[in-house]
Amino acid sequence: MNMSLLKWVILLPIFFLSATISHTHLTTMSSDNDYWDFDNNALQAIWAETNYENLEKDIVEVEWLKDEYSSSDTGIVRVTDVNNYLDPTKKDHIQIEVFSESDFAGIKINLIETDKKSGIFEDSISFTINEKSSSENKLLRISNGDVITAKYTDKSLPEYYPREYDIINTATITSKESPKNTDVAVNLNHDTYSWMDKVLITVVAPDFNFDNKLVDEIGSKKEKKITIHTRNQILENYKLLETGADTGIFVGEVTLAGFPHDVDGNVRTGNEKGIDIASTDPTGTGPSDGILPVEKEDGITIIFEIGEILADSAQIQWNIGEIFWDEKIYPTSGEGTIRVIDPDMNLNQNSEDSFEIDVWSDEDLAGLNLTVTETGIRTGIFEGQVFFTNSKESSNDTLRVAEGSTIMAEYEDNTLPHPYGITDEVHITTTSITGTIIPSSERISLSNLEAVNICGIKQETYSVDQQVQIISNMSENQDSWRQSFVYLVLIEDIDKETVSLGQIIGHLEGDQSFSPSVSWVPTETGTYDVTVFVWESMDDPTALAPPLATTITITSDNDNTLQESCPPLEESQNSTTGIFKILPPLERAPASDCKIADIIGYSMNNFSVGQLSHIVCDIVNHQEKIQSFTYVVQIKDEENTTESISWIQGSLHPGQSFSPSVSWVPTEAGTYDVTVFVWESIHNRIILSPPILLENTVVIE
Repeated sequence: MNMSLLKWVILLPIFFLSATISHTHLTTMSSDNDYWDFDNNALQAIWAETNYENLEKDIVEVEWLKDEYSSSDTGIVRVTDVNNYLDPTKKDHIQIEVFSESDFAGIKINLIETDKKSGIFEDSISFTINEKSSSENKLLRISNGDVITAKYTDKSLPEYYPREYDIINTATITSKESPKNTDVAVNLNHDTYSWMDKVLITVVAPDFNFDNKLVDEIGSKKEKKITIHTRNQILENYKLLETGADTGIFVGEVTLAGFPHDVDGNVRTGNEKGIDIASTDPTGTGPSDGILPVEKEDGITIIFEIGEILADSAQIQWNIGEIFWDEKIYPTSGEGTIRVIDPDMNLNQNSEDSFEIDVWSDEDLAGLNLTVTETGIRTGIFEGQVFFTNSKESSNDTLRVAEGSTIMAEYEDNTLPHPYGITDEVHITTTSITGTIIPSSERISLSNLEAVNICGIKQETYSVDQQVQIISNMSENQDSWRQSFVYLVLIEDIDKETVSLGQIIGHLEGDQSFSPSVSWVPTETGTYDVTVFVWESMDDPTALAPPLATTITITSDNDNTLQESCPPLEESQNSTTGIFKILPPLERAPASDCKIADIIGYSMNNFSVGQLSHIVCDIVNHQEKIQSFTYVVQIKDEENTTESISWIQGSLHPGQSFSPSVSWVPTEAGTYDVTVFVWESIHNRIILSPPILLENTVVIE
């Protein structure tokens, strides 16, 4: 199958199991595609729970008075901070940072309070195309199309917020002017650096190749000098050397030095206060001895002055780390590798760094302090080996486990980007398991592939424009392992051309069953081949079960008698029949916290035509027995016409929670109402939860 076809998705139902996320504890899963998806969703949840958005709205506001400027305009920036009028008898002032995509190092300016006790601070800056930035002259270097940013650090926050928080706002430069043409090019080797990175500088300047038999140098003369600076530090007259005689290419490097900080959260490392990074001053004359201190969120700019200003710039920021086991399951007497990826922990540019993480199992909750070591100089990738035993106690790098044990590894990240504060930390964990290894192709059972109509009834043939559901049964064959998967439905015509490719991404608990359903609306008559695949992930197409195939015949008859005989969704009735003593129907598997979310799980009310969205709810089985369910999503337009009906079928074990998600790609602009139903099944419409209505979802062109 052509992998490029995976991008050609018609309907994309996606579901995720629910997870509990706290501000300081971020849980991730495995190293497959679900790991990354889960990590991003968890990060959004952390930001939402920490309420940074309300912090920005309710306490401080930073704004440009216009959304767009030209290079000839005066840019006015305003900060509203009612907690920062320090002297009620006079106008106070505050300092902010302003930078552009052409000069991430930028400038610092003082804003003056507009009146005594107003808490509103303003000032203006000018823009330049061909000069260098100047804090003294309030002049910022820009280029056409640049985004310009104003950043204010609020240090007067309530107790329940971080000690300080960076608040930003942006505007755009729309000038049609451009820098003077030149044969000289100034380049940095990256667009973004971490705080301790090595910065490589290249200047292509053929006219400065003065002697074709010698290695020339540039940058150290005052009249044609090279300046390298961050927002607070500067190196002037920095020398670069030609790469060889007669090349006209000059290179150098500068090492970023960071600032005093406890990078590992371990008071036993570093100085007496646990600080691992010492303060330093800018030093060096070039080409490779430059040391330049930076801040948490900073920028670096290199300027070559040759009558005109030639420059390049990059951002400096921290990253959120990642951690994962190299396998999903290990033998109880085997060994495993834990990998941590965090460029911020690359502290020494000339040697391999190391730090400790926590590792534990169900059999040993105290666990180990395991040292992970950088895989090479400046890689930012750290690995450690854990040996498993089912007959001895844990010690050093050996962890006690048993058949079916869950094993955990946790990395405490103390170097976090905006919107986190400098003192924030996040605990990032990854999970694997020990036990008998089942071959990948036997981990899931796939059976009973068939096509049904919208009522869940199988037909001999289907009509053009009739909604068809492709369903099958899946079950997990591993007793104690959570298996992530992607379920793909490929539909091809008689010429083997792909007409539809749908997918469901999720995971199954041990011994759990699931009945995925992918919708398809045929547009032409004919015979179609349907093939279902179950893979590890979109990035790892390892088969978890043999594929299944069937055929569907599409006719021109628009006979929707069976569909029309389906009872309206709103007329489904409760039923209390059954042989079990169980909860009333509406209390069996209630749905809650329903939302329409974008592709990373962020709740939204407005979408664009063609934008992938997900209707997701939380469902919990409150009974002491397994509960089958069907999660149904109905979407109606403003004329009350049904635009789409999709469903997912599955089962919940006692006390189990589940977050099913049905995808929707709107094809026309308008206002839509989305209703979520939870039934016993398509055929047995016992209502397990009151219907939930999500009104007035707006779709724009």
